[in-house]
Amino acid sequence: MILKAWADGTVEQPLPVALLPEAGRILAALHALPPQSPGLTDIPVGTRRLSADHEALNTGFADRRFADWLVDQLARVYRVEAVSHRPRTITHGDLFDDNIIVGADGSLTVLDWETVSLDDPLLDLGMAAVGLAQEDGVLAAPRLEALVEGYERACPLAEEDRRALPAEIIHAALIIAFHRYYRHNVRFPDAAKSDYHLEMIRFVESVTGAVEVLG
Repeated sequence: MILKAWADGTVEQPLPVALLPEAGRILAALHALPPQSPGLTDIPVGTRRLSADHEALNTGFADRRFADWLVDQLARVYRVEAVSHRPRTITHGDLFDDNIIVGADGSLTVLDWETVSLDDPLLDLGMAAVGLAQEDGVLAAPRLEALVEGYERACPLAEEDRRALPAEIIHAALIIAFHRYYRHNVRFPDAAKSDYHLEMIRFVESVTGAVEVLG
């Protein structure tokens, strides 16, 4: 038996733009928690990232064009991350609109914490951008701006983090692309979703223009 508190409200997809700042603020508040807080001493590290075993699977993917694209994009991201010295914080890893309950008063309750880990907060913000700042399959500048504006209410971004954010949004999209392909084409083949991973290619291509709003 699992006993859970009831979160009263609804899931709104997409999350309205007016609520994106609050989602960003909640994420920043999570990142500000001390990693060794009471009751939080056994959090795993980097579970949202692709493991070496995951990346090794690329060589067996039937869609070689996608696999090559994924390998190339990951290499680009890893080069950017190699010079990062951001401290690891508590991260959610899956702040998508279907994991947020909107209360009648507009308050937000975040669900599904199975991907919580200690990791780069900017990657977590990038994952939230993939989950909350899309519009018609591309990164929407107004939605990203609202999300980041709320995040900075609690945790202002350094200039170097603003410059690094595009790479972390792309990194998050690559993680999602891998899992979509692996799930729907390898583990549980589903013809209806066999091309689902390709949406992330278009999304990645849209990142550069959208992040210009961050200066």
